[in-house]
Amino acid sequence: MDHVYHLRDFPPGIIGIPALDWMWVESAEALVKLTHAVPPRSALRFARGPSSIAAKRNSLVQMLLADSEFKWLLFLDSDMVPHPAAVVRLLSHDVDIVGATYLARNPPHGVCAQLLDGEPAPSKGFDGIAPVKWIGTGCLLVRRQVFECIPFPWFEHPAPGAGEDMVFCQNAQTFDYTVYADCGFHVGHMTTVQVGAPQEAPVQPHASSPFRTAFNDGLDAAKAKAAERKCESARRDPREITSD
Repeated sequence: MDHVYHLRDFPPGIIGIPALDWMWVESAEALVKLTHAVPPRSALRFARGPSSIAAKRNSLVQMLLADSEFKWLLFLDSDMVPHPAAVVRLLSHDVDIVGATYLARNPPHGVCAQLLDGEPAPSKGFDGIAPVKWIGTGCLLVRRQVFECIPFPWFEHPAPGAGEDMVFCQNAQTFDYTVYADCGFHVGHMTTVQVGAPQEAPVQPHASSPFRTAFNDGLDAAKAKAAERKCESARRDPREITSD
């Protein structure tokens, strides 16, 4: 008989957002759903201000390291549209660095990840994780020990054309960490329109993961929240409830 895992079986961590002064409605809605499907005692943190994106990511890492209870950090950019189960999906791989795949905002909207052979990471037809040369940090989960091993600054822009995500991946590989892309898990990316889309079908961890049933807790919690709001509306005004 398979062991039943729950959200509480995962350690707490931080969803960290390098914030702008505004946020897409689609991204905000996805974030609300995501926060209902995280391990207990996990936290949501924003890095604000006029500093660079690299400085904001460094600030989020410092927030993580300031509290020993947090064991992972999910970088989630403010223009991402993740599936509610994103945190558990990425945690279920049990690797130190893994990110969801997504498309670039600008044409030709290529996948923001590059395999070790230099080819773009597949956007379809592949389920599971693959080692990559680099991956965008728009939806990237990193375990605490990585930041404890790599010295500050973890993110920087050392040269024109070298994004802070590429630099981080290169540094991590220098310290013998493997960077993975979850090629079977995609998140949406907002531009003037959304490019790519989060999974619409039910999302489960990869078949090799022992945490396949952990998603049910998060998805059931989101449904329970919706039902609770509906009941609250009925108590205020019974006319607000209509038959389905």
